[in-house]
Amino acid sequence: MDEWNMMIDMNSRGILYGISADLPVMRREQKSGHIIKLSSIAGHNVYPDSTVYCAIRHAVKN
Repeated sequence: MDEWNMMIDMNSRGILYGISADLPVMRREQKSGHIIKLSSIAGHNVYPDSTVYCAIRHAVKN
């Protein structure tokens, strides 16, 4: 469970923290912008020993 929580923190929350840091700049200073999220092939295919990681990558993809 600790490893799963670490993966969720790094791979999902990390993206959310990055987006929340960028949004104020895009809204106030730039008045526009784009956020591009990158995932991996694991977001498209599920590998037997990596189901949690694949689920997190899928969440990032969507």
